[in-house]
Amino acid sequence: MSFSASSFNKEKGYWDSVTGGEPHYEPDFYKRDWPYDKDPKPNPDFKPEEELSLSNANMRDVMDVLGYNAEDTLPINEFIAKATQFLQGSIDKPSPEEPDDVTKHSGGGAFIDVGKREGYYQDVVMRMAKIARIGKERGATHVHAG
Repeated sequence: MSFSASSFNKEKGYWDSVTGGEPHYEPDFYKRDWPYDKDPKPNPDFKPEEELSLSNANMRDVMDVLGYNAEDTLPINEFIAKATQFLQGSIDKPSPEEPDDVTKHSGGGAFIDVGKREGYYQDVVMRMAKIARIGKERGATHVHAG
């Protein structure tokens, strides 16, 4: 899931993202015939500070820590306030490390739940808050993960 700031386009009838969405590399890199041994050129319009993609499970975990459902579209001012409150409340108290969890099944299969490093939630919420603030400056009214 990726996190972005958006505004509702009444003419088109859907949410338009105002943050992120630029490809990482030059347009030709995304074509089927890109040579396997050629390094792509970076896209000068790509802004890493506006991009945040997490696994579905991680996005749900982070939104849950903030008290939100990951599938909701949230008012931007409310989100910024909640993120700021979370970050202020966790100064000098980073989220604890969560170890990897491996569940092995008979027959050889295994499920691996990769853990999280100490301070993971604070780092992600900080990135989300930055995206929300950039979006607000550009006229966004809401944030969402999707």
